Amino acid sequence: MHNNKFMRDTVFEGAKAYKAGKLDRRSFLVLCGMAGIATSSVIAGDAEAAANQIVMWNWGGQSEECHGSAIGAPFTAETGIPLRFDTSGPLQGKIKEMVESGNVTADVCDGDLFDAVALGGTHLEAIDYTVVSKDKTLPQYALEYGTSIILYGYAMMYDTQAYPDGAPTGWADFFNTTKFPGKRSLYKWANGSLEAALMADGVAKDALYPLDMDRALSKIKSIKDDTIYWGSGSEAHDMIVNGEVSMGMVWQNRGRNIEVETNGRFKMVMNEALAMPGAYIVPKGNPGGRDAV
Repeated sequence: MHNNKFMRDTVFEGAKAYKAGKLDRRSFLVLCGMAGIATSSVIAGDAEAAANQIVMWNWGGQSEECHGSAIGAPFTAETGIPLRFDTSGPLQGKIKEMVESGNVTADVCDGDLFDAVALGGTHLEAIDYTVVSKDKTLPQYALEYGTSIILYGYAMMYDTQAYPDGAPTGWADFFNTTKFPGKRSLYKWANGSLEAALMADGVAKDALYPLDMDRALSKIKSIKDDTIYWGSGSEAHDMIVNGEVSMGMVWQNRGRNIEVETNGRFKMVMNEALAMPGAYIVPKGNPGGRDAV
């Protein structure tokens, strides 16, 4: 019985390789003959044996569109498996809760490398580097439980109408509420905000790490009465465009869209912008199994 299951599984894997053009027809027929399984039943059964879909948990907005065209389309063309999206945002706490509940609904999460470090071994599957190419990322970004696929940026953005006599040029100005009065916005999950606070407090860019957490949090606390926090790209966008804040930290892609949308009223400051490595991570017990990799 065990051998029958093994052979059937082997043939189903062969069927996927055959349909993807990675196994020639003759080899596929030989494999089916050895297992005593009709090719028609394998092709039909393979659709059931493989994942019905792969669900990527990401942050919505342009992220869904970009992942869909750059990754989803070629993946579906090769495997026949559609890529779907949950755009509610894979926060670290949500990933932990999902895995611990046993109700895992996402196959791949668009997270960060620090998620791979914090959750690896307990809540994430190891990345199979026999399938995933290490040469398509930087060596330091190919971790055991996550691999980086993009660099994304945090930058400062300001309202030109709020500061007609002189624009802010860096994070020191962002934290100077005397020279540049008005409400600010920061990312509430701290990455990016900590680095910005330390640079505003005089720490050189090449001396940021390891982060001085007490110093960074003290600097952020110094403007707490003038700070509003956002948790998603759409929130950051709305706070700026709707006039809730005079300047804010934004993801670079959102900032560029705001500049275009408002005909340059709101400008992004690329001086001291921060580049962060995004990463793919795979939750333990994901429904798509190895197809997620």
